[in-house]
Amino acid sequence: MSTYQYTKAVHVEKLTNEIKNNAALKTKFSYVHTHVPNVFIETNAELIAAEITSLDAIITAHSNTPTTAQNMQNYLENQVYPFINTLIATYSAENISLGITQAGKAGHVLALFTKYYPVPATTHTNYLKAAFDTGSLYIARDLLQYIRNNPSEYDGLSPFVTDARLLGLKNKVEEFLGITLST
Repeated sequence: MSTYQYTKAVHVEKLTNEIKNNAALKTKFSYVHTHVPNVFIETNAELIAAEITSLDAIITAHSNTPTTAQNMQNYLENQVYPFINTLIATYSAENISLGITQAGKAGHVLALFTKYYPVPATTHTNYLKAAFDTGSLYIARDLLQYIRNNPSEYDGLSPFVTDARLLGLKNKVEEFLGITLST
C-alpha cells in the first residue's frame, strides 16, 4: 500500500469518484482521506510514473464544489426532510391532542395516508405517506387535493381529517415549494 499526499481542499466523495473513473488508476486505488489542508490518496500498490501523472492531473483539475446530485442530497437532508418531519409531527401531535387514540381512529387515518390514489395527470397511483417519505412534495400536494376532492375517503374521521386540515397541509407544502396557495 502506498500513500500520495497533496495540499488541496477537496470534496472527498467527488474526488474518489474521479479517481475511480480513471482507467489508469481504478485498479490500484483504495481510498481518499484528508487532514486539512492535506489530502491523502491511498493505493493498494505503488503507482508508476504515468499513473502518478494521471493522479496529479486529477488532483489539479479537481474542484471541491459538490456535484449536482450531492447538492440535491444536501437540499433533501437539510431542508426537505426536516420540513416534512416537522409537518408530519405537527399534524400527529394535533391529532393526539384532539383525542385520536381515545377515539380509536389512528389506524383509520394511517390507512387513509397509506391508501393508493390516482396521481392527477399521470397514469400511475401512489400513496401520500410514500410521497412524503421520498420527498416528492408535488405528488404529495396532488394527492392531498385528490383526497380533498373525494370526501368519502375521510368520512367519519373528523376532527382528525377534515377538508380544512387537508387544505392546511397542502398550503404548507405549497408555501415550502414557493407556489401559489390553494383555496
